[in-house]
Amino acid sequence: MHSNKLATWVALSAFTVLILTLAVEAGKKKAYKPPKGVIFFDDFESGLGKWTQSKVDKYSAGKFVTEALDAEVYGKNGVEDSMAFMPEKAKHYAMSAPVKVASFDKGFVLQYEVKANKGMTCGGAYLKLPAAPFKDLKKLDDKVPYSIMFGPDRCGSTQKVHLIIQAKDKATGEMREHHLKTPPVPHRGSDQNVHLYRLEIDDAKQEATIQVDDITPQTFTFKDDFEPPFQPPEEIDDPEDKKPEDWIDEAQMKDPNAVKPDDWDEEAPRMIEDEDAKKPDGWMDKEPEMIPDPSAVKPDEWDDEEDGAWEAPVIKNPKCEVGCGAWKRPLKPNPNYKGKWQAPMVDNPDYKGAWAPRKIPNPNYYKLDKVGLLPISAVAIEVWTMDEYVGFDDVLIGTSLEQAVEVADATWAVKRAAEKVVEDEAKKKEDEDRAKAEVEMGGGGDGEEAQKV
Repeated sequence: MHSNKLATWVALSAFTVLILTLAVEAGKKKAYKPPKGVIFFDDFESGLGKWTQSKVDKYSAGKFVTEALDAEVYGKNGVEDSMAFMPEKAKHYAMSAPVKVASFDKGFVLQYEVKANKGMTCGGAYLKLPAAPFKDLKKLDDKVPYSIMFGPDRCGSTQKVHLIIQAKDKATGEMREHHLKTPPVPHRGSDQNVHLYRLEIDDAKQEATIQVDDITPQTFTFKDDFEPPFQPPEEIDDPEDKKPEDWIDEAQMKDPNAVKPDDWDEEAPRMIEDEDAKKPDGWMDKEPEMIPDPSAVKPDEWDDEEDGAWEAPVIKNPKCEVGCGAWKRPLKPNPNYKGKWQAPMVDNPDYKGAWAPRKIPNPNYYKLDKVGLLPISAVAIEVWTMDEYVGFDDVLIGTSLEQAVEVADATWAVKRAAEKVVEDEAKKKEDEDRAKAEVEMGGGGDGEEAQKV
């Protein structure tokens, strides 16, 4: 990351800390207007009026709703806010709003918030920016070409913050997806707080910077950090070249001259009885390990005809302090165990090395001077989720980092401050309960003596 950009991030982060400190004290009823120059902003306080839900059959069951945040966390701390939620699990959701960005050379930032009321275990919570000239918002689906896809995705081994850029191959005209090689990690799946996701594109430097909440941002270059690379290779593998049938690519082989030693016993067990072990004194051979509880009494309401014959619950036999039942010698590793014999490996005299197809000139090669991002005509949420009530809020498309930070300080930071109050109160109560328990158990120094007095 360049030093001037890092300095800007640090300064802005320091301001965010100040906002977090003051937000709850001041209280917040949300009536926010974004800074001038912002291309798009929606805080969902007026519902879904800016958005059009897809009419494609695949998304007919997944309907977005707007609902207020939990009053016990946010409302009581002066924060009144609504989010757009995906209320049901195992559904496909899709909606979009018109946005116009013809060029990224004047600065570009995408920012929004995600909240999973019941955790985020399997599903996406990312945004897509459909490429121009997409206009018929009712036809939004997963096949609509997009310029950028950004945001968290979590399911099984997938734990990443996606940044995928679709670009048109100049040689073939085909749309190709270019993924970050090492994407950042999203917030924890069990976390139910509001989280901030920010993407900044520097078109001149050909860089993308990602930040989650107030964690140190990460910067990636279009040249080195995407797979497949935007720049087509000059050479490719010859698709007609095939590995010869007699090609030997095993560097080692089993020694054909090796013979199993005569004294190699493959049948010897791995473990054997320890002949030196002796039955411990006090071992009760004829006593059962478990016995009926002698203190148990059949309940008065027990009806043998309806409930069956009553039997006392079993407990561990108090006579079995050393052990009960038939005593057996413990097992120990067999010093004569060798296992199944295998011939040792030796160098293969016919080894030719790892085979690879020959290289030929790439017929679709072209020199790429700059990655040109596709103009966008909408902002969209098009996801599938196995979680209930995953929400989106404060969707921003702007032209500068300063705009994004100003919006985050007025929205996300206020909600984070309310969450912090609740977390601090819970931590304080936990500490008090622990201290009280230690005193009651005599772990508080002179607490037991003090109680006696």
